[in-house]
Amino acid sequence: MKLLLENWKKYLVEKNFDDSKFPFPQPASAAEAEKVFTGGLKDGDPYDDVVNIQVSPDIAPCKDVFPTQREVILTNALEVALRIQLGKLPLGGNIGAIISEDNRIMDGHHRWAGSWLAGGGDTMIGGVWVGMSAKQLVPVLAAVGDHFHPGKRNPGRDVENIFNIGTEAVGELLNVLTTKEGHSKWLTPDEATEACKKLAGSVERAKKLFVKRLKEIQKNKPPAWAPPREEMPVIRASQGEHIKVADAIRKGQVDIYEPYIKEAKMDFYKSWKHHLEKDIITESTKLPKGLYGSLEKALLASKYWEADNTSISVPGFPRTDMARKMQLVLGSTLKNFGIEDVEVLVRSKAGQYIYPDGDDPQNILHGGFYSGRPRKKSSLPARITLFLPLGEPEEQYKEAGNIFDPEEASFKVSNAVRHELVHHLQTKAQATSRGVQRTTAFQKLLDDPKQVVDRNDPKYWDEFELRDDPDTGAPVLYKKGFKNDLYFEDYLTRHIEVDAYAHQSAEGLLRAYGANRALDIISKDFDLQDPKLSADVKKYKNYVTDKKKLNTFRSKVYTYIKHMTEED
Repeated sequence: MKLLLENWKKYLVEKNFDDSKFPFPQPASAAEAEKVFTGGLKDGDPYDDVVNIQVSPDIAPCKDVFPTQREVILTNALEVALRIQLGKLPLGGNIGAIISEDNRIMDGHHRWAGSWLAGGGDTMIGGVWVGMSAKQLVPVLAAVGDHFHPGKRNPGRDVENIFNIGTEAVGELLNVLTTKEGHSKWLTPDEATEACKKLAGSVERAKKLFVKRLKEIQKNKPPAWAPPREEMPVIRASQGEHIKVADAIRKGQVDIYEPYIKEAKMDFYKSWKHHLEKDIITESTKLPKGLYGSLEKALLASKYWEADNTSISVPGFPRTDMARKMQLVLGSTLKNFGIEDVEVLVRSKAGQYIYPDGDDPQNILHGGFYSGRPRKKSSLPARITLFLPLGEPEEQYKEAGNIFDPEEASFKVSNAVRHELVHHLQTKAQATSRGVQRTTAFQKLLDDPKQVVDRNDPKYWDEFELRDDPDTGAPVLYKKGFKNDLYFEDYLTRHIEVDAYAHQSAEGLLRAYGANRALDIISKDFDLQDPKLSADVKKYKNYVTDKKKLNTFRSKVYTYIKHMTEED
């Protein structure tokens, strides 16, 4: 026995975990999930992946268990608590949870929170205990969950997040559950009322008790690295999957530690094709097919480049005749496709035209941005703003030794509009998932550092401090030495920008190379010397140094190429 324990400790010490071997947070392909789930017995070492497992109904009291995912939905937890009172679910015991060695719950967050709400923090809960840290266990279980449920994730609902919701929400939700027919798929209003009475004697007393216990739960906050719910593993305890996972990990079947099973012997293109031709295509932001080409045709028909672009013609607004014509054409074309909740503004930029992208001279714009509008302007449409420098395009290009190509320039303008439309649809999707107005969702997006990079974050500056103004003595923010490369790597790898730039890049690749060649190019290392390669693709290659993040961008581009070329 002593020798067995010593050998066991040796394995614990010597095991090396490499999180890059798991596709998390992206869903694993069928091949990737299979490799993780069965690779432990095929990697040349039958013992390296054996992990201590305990299956017990009494692993720990609720108060000693901590969450791993970023949000737990209050309605779901309350419904579990009420169903427990009716005897439809047991109080505590084996709730089918998966718990890490540092007492963080992997799967079963709502059953944990519901048990706490129903019986208090001392309620004992159990399921499967895994002798691994939570931070390592999350990506492993995510891939294992994809083995059972390919590409499946549970949706989040941050607006009802138990860790930051106000306690008044308890009363509001109980009022709905006890009065509104059809609100819950688990409980009728009469059943919810009966459950409250069994718990505390009345609905009002139940509200007070739930508020007290909610405050207790909110002390057990998720860690800073916690993933959102839509990235967390999906393991169905109701189908006995937590036991299947426990058995697979116990016998070393799951490929958790080094050595890992070798990569499948297929070329890189086929590997990517296998990964991408599954449900991931449905996760992209799809624009109406008709927008591809229609914006360009409308711009070309208007001959906007023949309008004056040397002087501001609209009083009180920096816009030339050329900018005005472009704006009218783009706005009316979007409305023709039923897009009436977003307007396009083309603003003229002071100063002569300069090439914003040296290797992309037909890009006549100086950039653009999307605004979902602040809350106080919720009745107004969202806005896409494009910046057009002053100067007649043909003359400017002639001076630079180039020939102005209206078709290519119109494509670049349309391409930029569609990039910003992706942001518009992202915002609307987040509003729908959270059950809030678009303007509220946009504000939440702006406030979320995981989605939007703050240029004024001190980490992007060599010097960043408050100093006293020598003249007034008032504190003034002093900044010097902007870290451009670090900023752009962060900016370009935020998921909303990956999605929008991938869409824009896919269009450019298709235009330059056609579908088959475009798919081939995105599946290999980019040739930065290729004059036809779009500036957006080169930008990712130049700034994004993390291979996994670069591959995320490439997979999105591949997805969009497939979507744009698939038949309706």
